Amino acid sequence: PRLPAPGFDVVLMDVQMPELDGMEATRRIRAMGAQIAQPRIVALTANALRGDRERYLAAGMDDYLGKPIHLRGLHAALALAAPARAAAFPALHGLIDPA
Repeated sequence: PRLPAPGFDVVLMDVQMPELDGMEATRRIRAMGAQIAQPRIVALTANALRGDRERYLAAGMDDYLGKPIHLRGLHAALALAAPARAAAFPALHGLIDPA
């Protein structure tokens, strides 16, 4: 797979996709190394089994969100992807309880 230049800040990667699962897609993106701007990859899955988070991180993913996605977790994942750009999501700020 090829990511268009200049790339993406974050990829929300569904773990269970037809033909190519999210873990293999992540491995292929990571194998590109410095050929592309490496995005932060966040695993998305409805299956939250013990040990899954560790498997996703071992495959090269940076974070993990279970489905259904809660705005607080999504906002945190996006803010970690690009802290300088976190202010670019002002619409979410009023929806998220900071506590």
